[in-house]
Amino acid sequence: MRTKREVVFIVVLVVVLVLVWLWVLGVFSPKKTAERSVGKPTVVEITAAELGKKAEETAIALADWLERQAELGNTLIYQRKPRDPFIPPIKEEVLPAQLPKLVLTGIAWDEVRPLAVINDLVVEEGDRIGEVKIVNIYFDRVIVEYSYNKFVINLVEVEEKTK
Repeated sequence: MRTKREVVFIVVLVVVLVLVWLWVLGVFSPKKTAERSVGKPTVVEITAAELGKKAEETAIALADWLERQAELGNTLIYQRKPRDPFIPPIKEEVLPAQLPKLVLTGIAWDEVRPLAVINDLVVEEGDRIGEVKIVNIYFDRVIVEYSYNKFVINLVEVEEKTK
């Protein structure tokens, strides 16, 4: 006669084999799938004051996160050449980009193809004057990009003196 230990071992082995066989056939799944676990949707009523409070908390958290990202961006230094990793980098003061002298003397505005006269050159959106790129031309101003910064050049009307 078999010992009690052998009988328990055989019973556990049979149960495991049956479960594996059912799992292979797809009858039994040890994990719940998304289709089976989704129940009725939960509906929660929230007042306007609570919603406003949550929105304010979210806005404050977002502002804090953006502030931390800006601080992090100011502390990181990127170099194009290899450097010794055992020597700490020295942060150099970078002056803000100074826009070259650009004089906007006229705009021929059209929804399809607006044109502007800058430094006596007729330009359209996407054109370049040196390193300055024309981004947008509006009815009364031009947006330009220089050194990854955007600048606005307003159209100034010059009154002619009559004699």
